[in-house]
Amino acid sequence: MLDDNILRARRLLELARNQLNAGVATQIDVTRAEALVAVAEQARLQQQTVVQGSALQLKRLLDLDLAESLTLTPVTLPRTELVAAGPDLAWDRRSDLQGAKALLEQNELEVRAARFNRLPSLALVGSYGYASEYALDGNEAQTWSGSVALSLPVFDGAETRALTGIARSRRRAQELRVRNLETQIAAELQLARQDAGSRLAQIGVAETQESLAREELALAEKRFEQGVADNREMIEAQGRLANASDNLVEAVYLYNLSRVELARVQGDVRDILPSAP
Repeated sequence: MLDDNILRARRLLELARNQLNAGVATQIDVTRAEALVAVAEQARLQQQTVVQGSALQLKRLLDLDLAESLTLTPVTLPRTELVAAGPDLAWDRRSDLQGAKALLEQNELEVRAARFNRLPSLALVGSYGYASEYALDGNEAQTWSGSVALSLPVFDGAETRALTGIARSRRRAQELRVRNLETQIAAELQLARQDAGSRLAQIGVAETQESLAREELALAEKRFEQGVADNREMIEAQGRLANASDNLVEAVYLYNLSRVELARVQGDVRDILPSAP
């Protein structure tokens, strides 16, 4: 976009000089065109710094050598209407929700374990070995023994009830976390889908604005070539076209960003890659 701005500014400068030589324009028209070229070239230089900064940030995120060259492959996401779907798929994919459900299952086991403390326990003990009156005297004899122990909880009922209550409290708290996560994911999914649809509509508006700005620039250029007006109209039209082009780039960027956010909410950002050409 900035390169196109520079080309249009240089073309305007060339046209102003030709009009000056033909006696149709004045020196002020040439000066305005030269100033426009300088502004466009300065914006191009500033954007190079922005691009370099974003490349360094990406290398840091990917843990790459900062001196290593970075080659990016252009990816264009298709501009399609998103099909409404329930949150079930996102619930199955989201690792935070799956982790919360796993913890809930653990809390359920803790409740069962606390309840089992009320039941009697049976223990079987057995041993086998050698025995002698004196150690290492060579007169060892084989011996074995066994026992059975039955334990009945009689006086620890209060402790069992307390442990069961604590386990149930943890389970209830985790159930609330799971429900809150499900509600949060459903809300995030609805919001992300709405945002992506809105961003897609904004692209169409930005394209219309850019098309109108180009038509305005073409009309201003004809008026200047015919000597009906000076080049101020062309400079203003070029400025509006530059702004419209910038708005279009920003709209496409925000749409792509919203698609990535939607895929993240659904549980896997890679979902957007197979559909990209």
